[in-house]
Amino acid sequence: MLEILKISEEAFSCNEYFGQENGEEFFYFEDRGSRVVLSAPHATRTFVCKKVKAPDLFTGALATVIGKRFGYSSLVRTGFCPQKALISDFIKENNLGSKYFLDIHGMDNGREFDLALGTGYFSADVYRREIEKIRELTEKYKIKMVLNHPDYRGIRGLTGRYQKEFGLPQVLQLEWRQDFRNFYACPEKVLEQTIPFIAELADFLS
Repeated sequence: MLEILKISEEAFSCNEYFGQENGEEFFYFEDRGSRVVLSAPHATRTFVCKKVKAPDLFTGALATVIGKRFGYSSLVRTGFCPQKALISDFIKENNLGSKYFLDIHGMDNGREFDLALGTGYFSADVYRREIEKIRELTEKYKIKMVLNHPDYRGIRGLTGRYQKEFGLPQVLQLEWRQDFRNFYACPEKVLEQTIPFIAELADFLS
């Protein structure tokens, strides 16, 4: 799987992470008929707040490869758009509102936790079953998690926008520290902790 991850990452890293030059298609949805969709809205550089945002490295490859390996649909940004292009708009325009999104993001290595779980505008109580399972998985895979950290709650991203649009608790933001995404520098963490965690959570949500 490690080599497949590296090959997949090449599609996002090309053109200095501006991604593939594919006209007006900035997102790619690979539909495998699953209820759960693994999304990576910042797999390439993104235009946010009137400036270019750095990519969340390795998130596109993780969403794509985990989806293929375990049979889940994936929705990833594949190229840079010089104006705002929101993944939430893509979901609305393509009638994907009934899906359950695990939205994969990245934070730097300066945090003392490995994973920040965000429930957006909704309280953690609304996601009680999911959080119970996530706590079980973080203990199993020795992942240090924080819930609804003010920097990573997900209100400004897909989690919050999806909730406002559809009013459903069917999206969670998973913000991973870089060493839990970087399959070049830390392959053991990614292969033995991050990937099985995401796969088992997706299976539970299915």
